[in-house]
Amino acid sequence: MKRHNINWLVWLVIVPFLPTAVTAEPESFHQQILALRNKLLAQFDTEQTTGLRLYVQAPKYRSPVQINKEDTAPSQTGGPMAYQLHAACQAELPPPFALMPRDELDLIWSEVELAQVVESADPETSLKGFRQLASQEISHPLDAVIMAQYGEASHYIDGKWRLSPNQIQVTLYLLDVRRIQKYAQTGSIRFSSSHRTEAPIRPPTNNRQQTLQQLQQVVRQQVQQQLPQPRLSSDNLFGLFVTPDRGTGGVYQSGESIRLTVSAAEDCYLAVINLDSVGGLHQLFPNGYESDNFLPAKQVRHIPASGQSDYRLAVSSPFGMEVIKVIASRHPFPADTVVLQAEQLQRQFFPPIRDKQSRGLSTMSHWTRAIIVQDQRQDRPSGLAEAMCVFTTTAATSRGRW
Repeated sequence: MKRHNINWLVWLVIVPFLPTAVTAEPESFHQQILALRNKLLAQFDTEQTTGLRLYVQAPKYRSPVQINKEDTAPSQTGGPMAYQLHAACQAELPPPFALMPRDELDLIWSEVELAQVVESADPETSLKGFRQLASQEISHPLDAVIMAQYGEASHYIDGKWRLSPNQIQVTLYLLDVRRIQKYAQTGSIRFSSSHRTEAPIRPPTNNRQQTLQQLQQVVRQQVQQQLPQPRLSSDNLFGLFVTPDRGTGGVYQSGESIRLTVSAAEDCYLAVINLDSVGGLHQLFPNGYESDNFLPAKQVRHIPASGQSDYRLAVSSPFGMEVIKVIASRHPFPADTVVLQAEQLQRQFFPPIRDKQSRGLSTMSHWTRAIIVQDQRQDRPSGLAEAMCVFTTTAATSRGRW
């Protein structure tokens, strides 16, 4: 006991003289991401002082297996950690960079091919796409894109890759759209155990890979099955694009609102379906507030519409990965495919389609067949398109910027 008291007194005397680095608080999560992002932006070769328009993608999660495999595409989903990462990447941009304003972003989303390149999950695929678009002399206001990938940090110890607690590995890519160049910056970001508990690294998703693959090709499969081969061409699957307002893979917390953007290469009619985290399907559009589902070519349609105050698409439980599936037709949908009758939409503003994924897939296949049969009866070529995006919903975190 006496010796314990002596050690305590010695420690009391020594502590004031220890270097400040030992007792200093580590940088916050937000500050660490800002520092990494600013190092990336500093690599950008520019003589401009203002006006470089930047788009920041929603961060994509890479599993520990993917981290050390450059040829493996990252997941399209994020989680609470991605929410914080996205906020930091967009915050306090140094000159000459500025975030893309909504009206100019709409110009990008209205060009389906350009929109798909901007939202690609792979930087090399995006660069290749930008190069092709440049050769076609497609003009747009975009100057640069930031793409973020993150996952558990790992170290190679005793012949095995071992995960590092309370660290993530973040790789940021900066794409110079004008010069078709790529810059990259990688770093390990530290945080506390309480942060990890509140915002886990891995997205809160179910194993839905098979369902996503089936949803991706609902229309194409039915077109191939229903139409004679000579009539099957790219005209049957014209360009269509959909994204949530935080980008594919974006994260929304409980109580926040989602806004969808849809565009198409041709005049068409839309049906927008939501697959929730437990497999239920609802028709988001047309709905009891907006029944006109016509979309002019190369224009964007926001759901809810700009200035629409009657409703919002608010996030609530159950949380997890959700899917938006859009089916478009050049001609109006048959009456039994989408609930368009005003009196029905007033009773059910967002009509439920099915309560199970498999039944929902069957229903969408039925819709597609009905459109094809209707067009065949009227002796006109079927014009169909499909698009899909994924986002994640989570319970709200209390920390804000870490």
